Amino acid sequence: MEKKTWGKTKTLLAIFLFCIVGFRSIVCAEELTVAVFDFESKDKGITAVGSKISSMITAELSSDSNLKLVEREKLDNILDELGLSLSGIVSEKEAARIGQLAGAKILVIGRAFTVDGELVVIAKIIATETSRVKAEIVKGSLSGNLITIIDKTAKKVHKVISEKGPSMVASTDVVSSEDKLDFLKLKLKGKKLPKVSVSVMERHFGGVTIDPAVETEVIYYLKKLGFTVISQKGDTLAGWAKEYFKNADIEVPRKIEKVDILIIGEAFSELAMRKRNLVSGKARVEIQAIDCKTGRVLAIDRETNTAVDLSEQMAAKKALQEAASNLCYRLIPEFVDNWTGKPKTIAIMDFGNTTGDKKLTKWGKDCAELLTLKLSTDDRFNLVERKEIDKILEEVQLNRSGYVNTKNAIKIGRMLGAQIMVLGILLDVNSHLRLDIHLVEPESGKIVKAEVVEGTSDNLKEMERKLIAVISNALIDVINKK
Repeated sequence: MEKKTWGKTKTLLAIFLFCIVGFRSIVCAEELTVAVFDFESKDKGITAVGSKISSMITAELSSDSNLKLVEREKLDNILDELGLSLSGIVSEKEAARIGQLAGAKILVIGRAFTVDGELVVIAKIIATETSRVKAEIVKGSLSGNLITIIDKTAKKVHKVISEKGPSMVASTDVVSSEDKLDFLKLKLKGKKLPKVSVSVMERHFGGVTIDPAVETEVIYYLKKLGFTVISQKGDTLAGWAKEYFKNADIEVPRKIEKVDILIIGEAFSELAMRKRNLVSGKARVEIQAIDCKTGRVLAIDRETNTAVDLSEQMAAKKALQEAASNLCYRLIPEFVDNWTGKPKTIAIMDFGNTTGDKKLTKWGKDCAELLTLKLSTDDRFNLVERKEIDKILEEVQLNRSGYVNTKNAIKIGRMLGAQIMVLGILLDVNSHLRLDIHLVEPESGKIVKAEVVEGTSDNLKEMERKLIAVISNALIDVINKK
């Protein structure tokens, strides 16, 4: 009899789990609405390439049943209302606004230009709701078949949207722990991580708490992401946290070993429902991150979750664990950003050219564009758009492609609200190229970092790679010292 009952229970559980998995797959398979804008292509000989790229991307994406394309006519109508052109330069902010008006969750914008005998295509895939950005670069010879480059761009964009699109727009309840950790690693890449201690009080109504599921899950995430987690002696932290929830004005005790951030919280679980041999548990978790030096709350969040299992304790533990996982996904990037400070506003000027070679003037402009693209996907930086820089240069009557000296950079930087200006001047030194780079702080008027990149005119690609790496690392070094 017992075997029969257990057999039925296993069948019911299997059906129940199948329904959950089936439901989740339906959620994950929800159509993504995509809007594709014409790519900018102003350079001589490729002015028609921009519209061809967008047409090819549209054709490539239209074959995917999981994607829904915003009609060209609908985009045109919205652009007309806003006084913009689909084939003109559309900034990320403008594109996001248009995308939201068109009901698009994903936008595709980009630019095509020529450099050193090659066609370079930069495509940006932007999530309108989360502002997450993915970027792809495709290069190919101008003397070759341009259709191959355009087709490759379309396929790359399609791959990014298919593989990364759902996670760019999805809520945490359809993202696995592995995906959350992968996403968080990208968000925290290169950032200075604080030392932390964790204490989360747990209580299960109607029974005894077996082990601290929430605290264990939070520590698991932190260690996987590379944080230094320090265990405090005795119940010093737990005792202080208990008092803190009664009176938030109490100071952090000196007994607590030196850490940068305290993560404290409360968690409650209870029986939600019992149906035959299946039990549903409900949990609520509240967590906050506190700066030890200032006592400032860097981030605070809460989550309610429900889980099903064969026992009350296991159902409650599952609900607590999933709630903690979702909180880590949201809370960790927030408290790290607030601890390190807000993203720095960066303005990258076109690199000046004193060599007399006109080809290198265009190269300096294209390098600045590629550097802007690279940094735009990094949450530590807020890049001033090229259109805004052009407007200011017109106001102060300076040429975008000319060298901007430190004095003018300070003036322009303050007008743009930039915290760091990136300037560069290309020199010919004994038949070798040398790019002198200055990072200027407009507010203080100081040069906060200086770098030099050297190369030759017959190997500009290698020099381009080196300068992007050098400037990226220099900016990271400057903000980490602040």
